[in-house]
Amino acid sequence: MKRPLRYAFATALLFALLACSPTHADSMPLDNIERILEIGKQYGFDSYRSIEAEGGNRFELEGWNASERRLEVTFDLDGRVLEEEIKRGSDRKRGLTDDEILEGVAIAREHGMARFEEIELDDRDRIEIEGRASDGTELELKLERSSFTVLDVDRD
Repeated sequence: MKRPLRYAFATALLFALLACSPTHADSMPLDNIERILEIGKQYGFDSYRSIEAEGGNRFELEGWNASERRLEVTFDLDGRVLEEEIKRGSDRKRGLTDDEILEGVAIAREHGMARFEEIELDDRDRIEIEGRASDGTELELKLERSSFTVLDVDRD
């Protein structure tokens, strides 16, 4: 009777470890950023509030088009639209440009980040990049938007 319990425990432990594994987290390689920005540009994004990895090859872009309409769109890396929402409203357009995102990603790489989970512009106009180093360590950077000065690096 003890043997089935041991196997059940081992199986549960394996699934728990897999769920926490960085390869199964909602993250993507930083190398995908240029492709993601290309897809966003083709769709009509002009600036971004956030880029969020959603697991596998899915990601969500939130930002604005040239008409200052707020967009929230989920894509795959082939450029297919999986979900989309176009909003009218009073949201102020102040998102990150492609160049600002690429500069922030370059700094994240310099600090050891290999995969990203989210890149966003916070309410204080700082760039926050959350992700993981190649060894799976969680990494979060906060950058001053105007100068790209690193304000904080948090490693867990």
